[in-house]
Amino acid sequence: MQKILRIKFQNISIFNDLTVEHNIRLALPNKSNQEDIKVLGTKILNRIGLNINLIDRAGSLSHGHKQWLSIGMALAMEPKLLLLDEPTAGMGLKETSATAELVKSLNREGVTILVIEHDMAFVRELEAPVTVLHLGKILAEGTLNDIENNSNVRNAYLGDH
Repeated sequence: MQKILRIKFQNISIFNDLTVEHNIRLALPNKSNQEDIKVLGTKILNRIGLNINLIDRAGSLSHGHKQWLSIGMALAMEPKLLLLDEPTAGMGLKETSATAELVKSLNREGVTILVIEHDMAFVRELEAPVTVLHLGKILAEGTLNDIENNSNVRNAYLGDH
């Protein structure tokens, strides 16, 4: 059965006491061949640009690397649509920029990605269309520049100016 949607939640969903390989294995419940998991795990780490070993304990990774491992685990089932909720939460500027490059790279590979994010520097780096939701409804859509200059958005989030 083909997986259409995978989600990477804001809170990191990895098992710190397990290895990177075991975390990837948990994302692939149908795979039982150890060799397949090692090959796939290495492929995923390369795809997301994460230069770590499959035998590393997930809990020993930096916060940003844990975020990327979570993204890699979501990608393991090759989804058509990847939902990323606050993928840069807790990251520094370099990791945030690298995450933007990762998202753009995955999109160029054909993965449709929906990002929920409050970090406008990250959103700017994505150079993607933006939709602003307010009270459960679409308030505005367009480029980030359009959104920043939209009076409805400014009034809703910054008060009357």
